[in-house]
Amino acid sequence: MLVRTAALFLVALAAPAAFAQSSLDVTLYDFNTRASLAGLTVRLVNEQIGFESEAVSDADGQARFNGLQTAGAYVVSVPATGAYLDQSTRPLTLRSRANRSVSLLMIPVQRVDLEGVEVTGETGFADLNRTNAEVSATLTAREVQALPIEGRDLTRVLFRLPGVTQATGFFPEAPSVSINGANGLFVNYLIDGLDNNEQFLGGQRFAMPIGFVQDVTALTGAFSAEYGRTNNGVFNVTTRGGSNEIEGEVFYLTRPGSVIDGTSPFNQRDLLGNEVKDGFS
Repeated sequence: MLVRTAALFLVALAAPAAFAQSSLDVTLYDFNTRASLAGLTVRLVNEQIGFESEAVSDADGQARFNGLQTAGAYVVSVPATGAYLDQSTRPLTLRSRANRSVSLLMIPVQRVDLEGVEVTGETGFADLNRTNAEVSATLTAREVQALPIEGRDLTRVLFRLPGVTQATGFFPEAPSVSINGANGLFVNYLIDGLDNNEQFLGGQRFAMPIGFVQDVTALTGAFSAEYGRTNNGVFNVTTRGGSNEIEGEVFYLTRPGSVIDGTSPFNQRDLLGNEVKDGFS
């Protein structure tokens, strides 16, 4: 019965990821003139989930892909033509309920005789937000797994994002993070765009395991009204979706007890300097 309950819980938790969809805008420019390029074929491939799609750039040089899953990583490419060389991006991950935009600079086909070539960096791909004025920052799954996180509590790594600070909690169960210096109770917590707010004590209702996280984004200003529920900021966790690659993670914790537990110099404190949370107990 216990195994069945755990399995049902994991299925219920993974279900929102299937509905977490995003969109991607691709804009093509001429490398020399910066003019928009129309009529070029743009390919979008996600090998991890077996997805492939094509679109043709319009008069503004834009190609749009809607209803994309957040699972896996997408690669945008433009095949070579008689006028331009081929171009592609690095693998891109998408955030739930977000419209991402990328720009590609297409290099015209030309013959130049050179005595030597020195490559100093990538110049053909720009990952810029050209859709809105959203102020946000994101930690990817690779960063979350590489950073030391106290107690594997995802909120303990959010301090590394701009605009996010440790909250001065006024009761033991108070949220541990705040945005833009405001009260930690004003933060809105989301999982794949769905509500994850604890309605009585504040903070997040469900503590997201590290292995379930594809990325976590802190929206600190000028974000869309669709998020709502706060005039402060939002933490939006995008969960990892399934792919054609089989992998897993095992984590266990054993503690001998408070008698020999170590102390932490980074315990959360209130405005008077008294310990509010002992992160190691």
